[in-house]
Parts: sequence; structure tokens; C-alpha cells
Amino acid sequence: FQELKNTTLPFVTHSGRTDVAVSYYAINIYPNHIQKALQTPRVKHALTLNYFTRHYYSKTHTKETWELYVEVKKPATKNIISEIEKAVTETMLKVNIEYRKLFSTIGEKASPKIIPVTHIHDIPSQSFKHGMLYIHGKKPKMVL
Repeated sequence: FQELKNTTLPFVTHSGRTDVAVSYYAINIYPNHIQKALQTPRVKHALTLNYFTRHYYSKTHTKETWELYVEVKKPATKNIISEIEKAVTETMLKVNIEYRKLFSTIGEKASPKIIPVTHIHDIPSQSFKHGMLYIHGKKPKMVL
């Protein structure tokens, strides 16, 4: 605790959980994988690291979509949205063998749809569906 001597309290730390995940094409996407992606140097500067993620089916149940709502520090450009998508996809390919297999099968369709928001609490209520994973400075929570 010597390092914490001059730290302003209270503070919260989050080290990830393995008991919650979003299921997408029968694979599990864990919070710590997403957080690792959002902390990559090329996108970290633009993000607050708060996010929502969810998976849903099309009305005909023929297509699955993985959405990742990320809280940005200022309005996001197309370039930063693209960089976030690349960072998440590349990180998932490195850390999640299930995702790697999915990506080898369906390619870029496995990448998340990135939706930038300036305030995580401003996400429209219709976005809250079953299976959504919420991260906001505390433990991940599933919306059931």
C-alpha cells in the first residue's frame, strides 16, 4: 500500500470478470477482452472506456449483430470509429480463440458495429435489450 500513500480516495479499480459475457454466434465475448481493445494506444485517447455491448438477431433470425456503444470524449469522426472497430477486432483475434474461428468463417461480419456516444447515459432506451452488457466504472452487469 506504499504506492497508494498519496492517492486521493475513494477510487475504483476493475480487473474483469469471467462470469458475464455477451453471446454472439455461440461464442462468448468477455468484458476484459473489450476493455483491452479499448485501451490500445491508437484509440484510448478518444475514449472514456465506458461502454455497452449487446448482441441481437434480425427480425427474421437470419442475421446476428454485435453492437458496441463506446463513450467518446468528443464527437467521433469516421476515422476514429474505424480505428475502434479495428482495435476491437484485432484484440479479439489475439485473445479469443472462439472469435478467431468465427472470423475465419464469416470474416468482417464478425466485427462489432461501433456506435459512439458522448454520454453513455444518453443511449436510447430501445437499445436496452436482453443480453446487453454494461460497463461504467464498476462491475459488469447483464440486462436480463
